Amino acid sequence: MISALWSNEPTAPVLHSKLSRALQDGPLLIGPAVFGELHAHPKVMPAAIRANLHAAGILIDFHIEERAWSLAGQRYAAYANARRASGSESPRRILTDFLIGAHALIHADRLVTQDEGIYRCYFPELRLL
Repeated sequence: MISALWSNEPTAPVLHSKLSRALQDGPLLIGPAVFGELHAHPKVMPAAIRANLHAAGILIDFHIEERAWSLAGQRYAAYANARRASGSESPRRILTDFLIGAHALIHADRLVTQDEGIYRCYFPELRLL
């Protein structure tokens, strides 16, 4: 989502609105997986990432404790088993999405995302914006 804003993708105005509403409810927090993914953005130099996040009012939590890893692993296993049972191709290697969901579930009261499908399915108790 942050990458889409930085790239000014067509969904950027909607995403900006979502982030603005979320900021009104309290601070925004990203985990280390999101911070790491932002380094791949082609238009933002790695040295500027922290400054851009700070300017947007977004905090970085670099700590992922054991219970988040366990929760992510359990939800990822459920996803992988569902893919295998449906006869689909092998599960995609997207553990990062599950770490993001587990981190949000443990440390936040909501998740702002463009990719709601996986979170609605495997983190149904997580409030999505």
